[in-house]
Amino acid sequence: MTSTPRRGLLALFLGALCFLGLFAHGYVENTDAEITMHAARAWWLRGDPGLLRDGPDTPAPERWIATQIHEPGPLDFGLVGCNGRAYVWFPIGHQALMVPAVALGEVCARMFPAAEARLFEQKNGDELFGRFFWCRFFVSWLPILFAAGSVVLVFLLARVLGANARAALITTAFAALTTALWPGSSETMSDVPGAFFLLACALGVFAWRADVLASCPRPKTLLWAGVAGGLAVLVRYPHALAVIVLAVGAAVIAWRARRMKDLGYLALGGAPALVVLCSANWLRFGSLTETGYSAGATPEWWSYPPWLGIPLILLAPGKGVLWFSVGLWPALAQWCRRATWAHRWPLVVALGVLVLPIVVSGHTAGWAGGQCWSARYFTPGVVLVVTVGLALGRPWERRPRTLGALFALGALVSLGGVLTPYRGDRNLAHAATAAAYPEQAAQDIDLLPLIYDFEPRFSPIHSHWTYAWLSLRGRLAVGGSANTTEPLFGVRVPPPLGDALRPAHLEDVGMRHWWWRYGAAFFGWSPWLCLPLLLGALVGLWTVWKKSAAETPKATGVASR
Repeated sequence: MTSTPRRGLLALFLGALCFLGLFAHGYVENTDAEITMHAARAWWLRGDPGLLRDGPDTPAPERWIATQIHEPGPLDFGLVGCNGRAYVWFPIGHQALMVPAVALGEVCARMFPAAEARLFEQKNGDELFGRFFWCRFFVSWLPILFAAGSVVLVFLLARVLGANARAALITTAFAALTTALWPGSSETMSDVPGAFFLLACALGVFAWRADVLASCPRPKTLLWAGVAGGLAVLVRYPHALAVIVLAVGAAVIAWRARRMKDLGYLALGGAPALVVLCSANWLRFGSLTETGYSAGATPEWWSYPPWLGIPLILLAPGKGVLWFSVGLWPALAQWCRRATWAHRWPLVVALGVLVLPIVVSGHTAGWAGGQCWSARYFTPGVVLVVTVGLALGRPWERRPRTLGALFALGALVSLGGVLTPYRGDRNLAHAATAAAYPEQAAQDIDLLPLIYDFEPRFSPIHSHWTYAWLSLRGRLAVGGSANTTEPLFGVRVPPPLGDALRPAHLEDVGMRHWWWRYGAAFFGWSPWLCLPLLLGALVGLWTVWKKSAAETPKATGVASR
């Protein structure tokens, strides 16, 4: 395994953190994270993530969520616990990650109450979404932190696979900027934090294998891989599938090397997370296996035909990972090279981490992942496949112009996801689809996402660029069908709805979905607050790039056999 000085890794982390931090939202943009935040707040204030329906100190959002869980209906969000409190079904690990952000938000709310009052005023006195400015602000930075950490892990994975520093940086740039990781880093759901821990687990397994091949095995590396894998599952329960793939891959190496005892470290590392999850389930619901998701995992949820779901995950114009993660193209192309096939184990394991969740999710009605850039469930697998394929194949050495063009195309696609708030674009896509398909809208409003995720004219790959242009020109603020759905999707929404059509949230207009623009527009902050981050990104990333030139360009190749 090649090594990298810690100062270089720190510079890479800080550079990535500053770069990605330029695009943090500063607010919570989706319902899932909103609900998780209130569970984390209850955990911080009462030592229990259970939500209450009443009480003088119970805020309106908590009462509303708890009521939805207590009363049967389409918006369940979780289950009622043994103690009568409402527990949300979103992963207990993600709730725990939000607790420090919420705690910091509570402190700042007492120190700087003016921002709290300004948010309430901005939201026109909305008790559900007009409170807790500082909690929302710090929660919005969680995925940025974990995305920056993921960048470092990708670099280390490439090094473990034998890439020199410069090749590892090129691989990292592809994995970070030409996949859904970049746009996803500003989405406040559990996907990016979960990806961080899953990539850490993969790094541990791959590093242990490299040590075994180099005849200097360090089985304790698997201990940390197990810890990371357990945390990945706690933060995002479906990551159990990917962790199983990594564990099976480790078992294959252990069997070949006659080191089956090493697997005990992997199991030992993952055991605490299993104990935590089972204990949390038992304390909340009186069952070791009940996470709260049984309220939503109905037979209808698992009724989607996989011969439609799997191709849609890959190729749907509005969600398909092959369109939204262009970095997959050169990575998968390495499978066609005989030289790359000498490294079957890393390729097969990485592909398994991607394919198994796709196969399982292809059976579900939620394959698209809701309001998010691309099909978010598969971003960790995509990043791992890109990292392994490019680190082993190094296609830029043979076709530099082709790889440069693919990088530019992939970064351009991802940039569209950063320039425009996904929520604002999809809300208008929803209105346009309802106007274009009135019969389906009247039959079942839930059919509309299936339409706009499938039809090319509604794809955010192009509509996000149009949205950004309309936003900069001030046309979105003016509103009306002629300034929204018609230039975006070619759909006229008839009056009276079409006349009043505009983004529902003030943050979704005028590039205010970036925290420094948001703060300048509504809270009196200086827009120049972004300047330290810009300088930090330039200095950090340039430092890493210059340091990489000091290493010999020849890859080691030892760890990739």
